Parts: sequence; structure tokens; C-alpha cells
Amino acid sequence: MRGRTKVSRDARRRTYMREFNKNIAFYELHKSELLKKYRNKFIVIAKQNVVDADKDRVALIDRSYESMADEPWFFTEVLVKPRVYRVPSIDMFRKRRTAQQ
Repeated sequence: MRGRTKVSRDARRRTYMREFNKNIAFYELHKSELLKKYRNKFIVIAKQNVVDADKDRVALIDRSYESMADEPWFFTEVLVKPRVYRVPSIDMFRKRRTAQQ
């Protein structure tokens, strides 16, 4: 083994997810303020602060990965009503195809 145990990986993962969830909670708590400043823009939240914003989501994600690759950060579009994407499960198509054969 490379000196890292499953326990230390699990501990790092839990710490990462705890910080990630704090960033989501920050967004939810401050959404009304964020709407005033960033409506219809994409934002990145790290360490419970907005660290970057842009209308171009690809450019924003690229900058974020470049500057904070290992940090937990939350990316979202600031909208009054969040978009909902409905994507059917691939299993649904597999079952149908199998049933037709």
C-alpha cells in the first residue's frame, strides 16, 4: 500500500463532503441576496463564499478546476426557480429493447 489506508481515505471523503455540503447550505441560506447580485449567472462557492461568477459556465468551471481542483466547491446557476432536467434512466431503454427481442 502507498501509506494511505482505507480509513484515511474515508475520513478525507467525509471531510470533503462535509465542506461541500456547507457550501450548498450557504447558497440556500443566502439565495435572496445572491439573486440580487448574480441572477441568471453561474457562481462558484468555496469556503462558504462566492469566489467567482460568470455567464459562461464552461469558462467558470475551467477557472475553478484550475484554481481549486482539490478543494470542495459548489457550482450552480442562480435562478429564482431552479431548472429541472428530466432524463430517463438508461435501464428503461435496455429493458424495452430486451423485451422486444
